[in-house]
Formats: sequence, structure tokens, C-alpha cells
Amino acid sequence: MKQVVDSKIVSIFEKILRMKRILFALLFLVSILPSAVQAQKGLKVGFTASPLNSWMLNQQDIDAPEADFKYRTTWGMQGGLTGGVNFSNRFGIMANILYSAQGQRFTTNPEGLDRGIKNNIALYYLKLPVMLRFSTKPVKKVVWSIYGGMQIAHLTKAKFFNDDYRFIPDNPNVRYPNTRDLYNEWHYSLVGGLGADVRLTRQLYLNLNVRVENGIMDTEKKSAQYYERQFNRLLVRNYYPDNRPETALLVYGFNFGFTYHFIKGR
Repeated sequence: MKQVVDSKIVSIFEKILRMKRILFALLFLVSILPSAVQAQKGLKVGFTASPLNSWMLNQQDIDAPEADFKYRTTWGMQGGLTGGVNFSNRFGIMANILYSAQGQRFTTNPEGLDRGIKNNIALYYLKLPVMLRFSTKPVKKVVWSIYGGMQIAHLTKAKFFNDDYRFIPDNPNVRYPNTRDLYNEWHYSLVGGLGADVRLTRQLYLNLNVRVENGIMDTEKKSAQYYERQFNRLLVRNYYPDNRPETALLVYGFNFGFTYHFIKGR
């Protein structure tokens, strides 16, 4: 029991540290914005939104018979703030602060049940992608661009639910972790896309582009554990089997938004 209490205390301190890191990053971005407006050749800020499709791909699940496990198309949404700095007429850097709702839907077929169970993993991330951007001449009505870079994402919340209506009583001797603790808190991805900026006014643009995120680390937290009490002993067991491979996160979607361009000297 002492081990369980200690783990709760550690978890509380970890949450406090996580919030401090996020607050520091946001304060840093806010602090550098005024100087960026004054110093750079061209700064643009705006907002973006994107319906997206996400896949949590694991080779073990892919190889499983379709009668036992079947992936289902999973739709989600993300949106937030966008900004960028142009170092020349065609080259610049851009970044976003996004909140994303994504995950994976799938069907399983447990023994003794005459129908498949629909399952849903819902993951909510705060994302910070930073990308290099190359575009065509900005004097045109439509400016075409391609971009790519890295993204860091922080898992803020996770849920799991299904439509299994059978009554299965909880085992009082087993304590499983919550859903959020089954997935890595921080996640890194390669991100890229291409699209067009349509000039609406002298400094206001409509942004339309397609975007892809490819995770470069395991989405699942393989060190996740659960507790099982046997007689007077409290045992700690691994939640995931030792032979389970990494789970790759693939996300793609269509972005739309608006940006306002600050042009020095105008």
C-alpha cells in the first residue's frame, strides 16, 4: 500500500512540473512576439483549423486476423494559432500552437459474443510544430508553398470507451492505470505539407493546405504497469506484453485558416 501512495505523490509532482513547463513555453512565445514584429522583414499571424484522420499503427494489430481485430477510420479535429517570419521573398519559418483531438477506433471480437465490440481510443494533444517554408513569389494572387519540420506534442488527456454492454465486475485485487498513463506524455513527429495562400486584401490571406504528421517514437508507454494483490503481497506487472512492437502515430488532414501579414515600412 505504501508503494501505491508513493506513486500517487510522485504523479502529483510530475503534473505540477508539466504545467510549469507548458506555462514557461507560452510565456516565452508571448515575450518574443513584439520584438519579432519590429525586427523581421515580414511577420504573419493568424489561426488555423483542420479536420484530420489519425491512425495508431502497430504491426501486431495489423497482423492479427480481421475476425479478432480490425482498424476503423478515425476522424478528429485540431485548431489553434499560427505564425511565421519571412527572411526573404520565398523563404521563412513558421510555427503553430495547436490543440488536437485524435486517436484510434477499432473492432474486437471476444469469445462468447455474437457481435464485434467497437472500441475508441481518444487522445488530446497540445502541439508545437516548427517548420521551414519555401513559397513562390508573394506578388501573385495565389502563393504556393511547401513546408516541413519537427513537432513536439504533449498529451493532455486520454479516454477509452466501447459499446460492450456486458456486466463484468471489477476485480478488487487488480488496479489498472488510467488511460492517460498508457501513452507517452511527450511525442515527437516529422511534419510537412503543401498548399496555397490566397490574397484577400493587401495583408490578409486565406490559407489552404494539406498536412501530414509521422510519429518518430512509440505512442504507447511500454513501461506502464498495473498492481495485483495476491494474498498479502502487492505485485507490480507490466501492462503491455514484452513482445509488443512500437505503435506509430500517423495523422493527416486538410488545413484552412487566415493570416494577417505585417509588412515593415507600410
